[in-house]
Amino acid sequence: MDACNVEGVVDLDGIPPIKEYLKIYRDYSDRFTVFYILSFEGINDPKYGERKAAELEEAVSQGA
Repeated sequence: MDACNVEGVVDLDGIPPIKEYLKIYRDYSDRFTVFYILSFEGINDPKYGERKAAELEEAVSQGA
């Protein structure tokens, strides 16, 4: 990255499983920003919001 003058990268493809993306970038967390994408699968389920909030909290705790 340094040889190409790339200071950082934003990865907008944070599709679950987010753990796999974060493992790849863990050693360079100061150079990579990883977004997390919430799936709309099951959006009509009454517990959808609670599940997705928990997923998002987990992703953030892992570095997203």
